[in-house]
Amino acid sequence: MRHEVKKIAKIVNELTAFSLEYNAVNIDLRVRDLEDSIIITAIAKGITEIDEAVAHLREYLSYPRAKEMEEYYWGLAGDTESDEGLALISVMIDDVTIDYDDEYVYIRVKRLKHDEKPKEKPPKKEKSKDKSKSILGKFKK
Repeated sequence: MRHEVKKIAKIVNELTAFSLEYNAVNIDLRVRDLEDSIIITAIAKGITEIDEAVAHLREYLSYPRAKEMEEYYWGLAGDTESDEGLALISVMIDDVTIDYDDEYVYIRVKRLKHDEKPKEKPPKKEKSKDKSKSILGKFKK
């Protein structure tokens, strides 16, 4: 579970670094932890050379998710001085949506929780009908 948190942080780091490299003046990031996936949304305002930046994003985030590569290389994401970091996060995500207009670039990535075991619910405690056996019953005596 700890590695999953770090992987999400690496993805956020790469999206932030990308936006800053293209001189974004404002970056809004959101991470949503849903039942079956993690959704990371980045909205960057004021990116320079926006057409080039979006083409760059689409190129590097087009690789399919590869669990084998992810397990081996995820630690390198966010630590590189080149664009390989985007390619590294590409193999860690299942879906990406990239949209833009003259002012904003919108990036939404989805990471499915494939291997996570379902959270177990704690066992239900049976209510005691005999008040003398319940905690409240002991205090009332």
